[in-house]
Amino acid sequence: MLQNAAATVAGNVWAVVVGAVTLPLILRGLGAEAFGLWVLVQTFSALTGWLSLADLGLRVALVREIAEPASTGDHARVARVTTTGLALFALIGIIAGAALATLGPTLLPIVFDPAPSLRPALEFAIVCYAIQAAIELALAGGQAVLEGLQRVDRARAVQALRQTAIGVATAVVAIQTGSLRAVAVASLLATIGSLLVAGFAVRATSRIALRAPSARIAGALLRYGTQVGLVNATGVVHRTMDRWIVGATFGPAPVALVEIATQVQNGAQAVLTAASYSTTAAAPWLRARADPGRLRELLVRGTRLSVLLTVPAVVVATVLAGPIVDVWMGVRFGEAAGLTAVAALSVAFAAPLQVGSLLLQGIGRATDVLRAAASAVVVNLGLSLVLVRVTGVIGVFQATLAGSVVLALPLARAALRATATRFDDFVREALRPAMLPAAAATTGAAVGLLAPTPLTRLALGTCLAVGLWSVSAWRFALTSEDRAHLRDAGVSGRRSRRRCEPSSP
Repeated sequence: MLQNAAATVAGNVWAVVVGAVTLPLILRGLGAEAFGLWVLVQTFSALTGWLSLADLGLRVALVREIAEPASTGDHARVARVTTTGLALFALIGIIAGAALATLGPTLLPIVFDPAPSLRPALEFAIVCYAIQAAIELALAGGQAVLEGLQRVDRARAVQALRQTAIGVATAVVAIQTGSLRAVAVASLLATIGSLLVAGFAVRATSRIALRAPSARIAGALLRYGTQVGLVNATGVVHRTMDRWIVGATFGPAPVALVEIATQVQNGAQAVLTAASYSTTAAAPWLRARADPGRLRELLVRGTRLSVLLTVPAVVVATVLAGPIVDVWMGVRFGEAAGLTAVAALSVAFAAPLQVGSLLLQGIGRATDVLRAAASAVVVNLGLSLVLVRVTGVIGVFQATLAGSVVLALPLARAALRATATRFDDFVREALRPAMLPAAAATTGAAVGLLAPTPLTRLALGTCLAVGLWSVSAWRFALTSEDRAHLRDAGVSGRRSRRRCEPSSP
């Protein structure tokens, strides 16, 4: 997990850097309205947007179905599950892409209401993105195979390559042409290149002989995937509703403000995701070996490290939201600072729940997550529709905070029950160690606000927050066992990876 988490941290941080550099360039090249339309088109991403629902939860199901036989050395089963899963992803991608290409150009311009001069470009971009979405679903299948084999590092490397290729290509084309059509084509071509790399990575990692897809395995994947798919649906609604509600209420231009706040939020979320991402693959691996004590350790230690690592990112993004927006986007987008602070704060509420949620999905308890997530999304959606008209654009982020509170109790109860962990032990071992580092980081960021200019506020606040957090975290939050594992992660990660990689049967 440490090896995979380190790779995920590196990949996610790089993705944040790419997004931070390319977003203002694309916005400047396309203009506010065309940029807002491009953001709305991207809500149909097959990896993070509406069309991610089309995978029917197969990504988590495929990780689980590969991890269990891989952990016991059943290479024949790994081969059959791999080919069946990839075939399902390819089929679903073709269907989903065709549906978007057929219906999108007619229906979405009605919803987005672009200027007449931008409508033809929007229709063309939707068709290009439909093809891209089909390819993204195939990419998702390849990444799931890598994760099931405990090679999250390679899966994240493929993802980072895709994000970099798309970000650089679209930014260059936007600046050079200012054309929404050209940006859509550039994004599509970069995705095609990423698919080729993913195929090579899967082949090099799995080293298995291809087998005919199995109807029985496909049925098992779809049965559990449907449960996970419903959980994913709540996540997709959370991620995309803000842009849609603001776009429908105020028009496409204010969506740029939401996107700025969301990108900063994604920076903090990237750290949390990186620290916990390996849980989905590790939980079924441990469960297949009938090791309940390790599952409890996975929950407690995983949550402690996830919360601890997320603290400085959340503090910097929340306390220093104003300087971040001023330095990054310029003072004319200063209105996004308040949105950014509230958006980043929601990551702090999600951090204690992340590992537990992924663990439940990994061991086949997705329905527990679904019940909690469904309640949260109903609260979030209902409050968003009300608050956006009362408090303005910031209302959608305020509603997200309320939804996070609703999610917390039932999800925590399910995770603790599944791992036989007492609540007071969980609080003492997983959450309390992060309190002092959080206070230290907040103090450092607040002191940075005393600097005279936005750039010096951001630089000084970030340095002080990270520095004080590092000292307090290492000294007071990590146990001696944690520190020993961190020191040995490189060696143990290489050894465990050699043990888990299947060879040709």
